[in-house]
Amino acid sequence: MARLKEWTEILREDVNREDSVLISTFGKITNFLFKTTLLLGLPLLVYVFIQFHSLF
Repeated sequence: MARLKEWTEILREDVNREDSVLISTFGKITNFLFKTTLLLGLPLLVYVFIQFHSLF
């Protein structure tokens, strides 16, 4: 139980700092997921445009 309190205190101090390692790591993960979604979504977008264009 003491270790849990210790880890909680360490995380709280890190999050409250200006240059938080935890927040910057979550930011990098979010940026990676966003770029991956864009990259994987482009073929779908091209497919939809081709299908839409063939209607006219």
